[in-house]
Amino acid sequence: MISLVCIAKNEEHNIAKFLKYYQWVDDIVVVDNESNDNTAKIARQFTVKVFVKGEYNLGKLKRFALSQTEADWILFLDIDELISQKLKKEIKRVIKEAPADIHGYWIPYQNYVFGKPVYYGGERYRKVRLFRRKFGTVTPASIHEEFRVSGKLDQLSGVIHHYSYRTPRQLFIKFTRYGWLAAEEKLALHEKITFNKLFLYAGHMFLERFIMDQGWRDGWRGLILASMFGYMEGLTYWLLAVRYLFYL
Repeated sequence: MISLVCIAKNEEHNIAKFLKYYQWVDDIVVVDNESNDNTAKIARQFTVKVFVKGEYNLGKLKRFALSQTEADWILFLDIDELISQKLKKEIKRVIKEAPADIHGYWIPYQNYVFGKPVYYGGERYRKVRLFRRKFGTVTPASIHEEFRVSGKLDQLSGVIHHYSYRTPRQLFIKFTRYGWLAAEEKLALHEKITFNKLFLYAGHMFLERFIMDQGWRDGWRGLILASMFGYMEGLTYWLLAVRYLFYL
């Protein structure tokens, strides 16, 4: 058996399409992070396992979600992630035929900016999103939380289509939120503020994404994405500096 697990917040316009897409799985677990809309109500039309739980730390929230599963295999996705047909066939095959010593799988991502695919600027990567439940856990981080699997991992070739950057407004809100969360994490770790972090890191991040990682090859979408990563990097350290001044 396989469980689909996802975290949702204010996704009433997207969650029905997402859950319809995954009706082929054996079990669906949705954790609603205290949405202000009808996300939980809509989700209950597709699964009885809908939990409303507020949590600032996404890593901890995902750990809670995993604790509500029962299937042998876990497919953990976000609401803006749809698997390819090729990947769907691979997943169905491996949950039946995977060797006993394989405890999880890396899956490649195909990211989209405003509905069009991007291929450069650090946007091609892979993540562990399919794993045996008893061997997987989540790092307790506010952002950039990762799934850790004890044991051997293999790789699938089908992709996850990731519609992370949907509109200019949503893009700006997402990166602003990431900046706030990153600043909070660095504050908890007592990271020091330096001149370079305040005045140079943002530009370096932009150049790394746009030039070194060839984001320019994705045209104006690559330019916008590199600019937003630079914005997030600069915002993180300026917010951290303000927080230090506030506590002083």
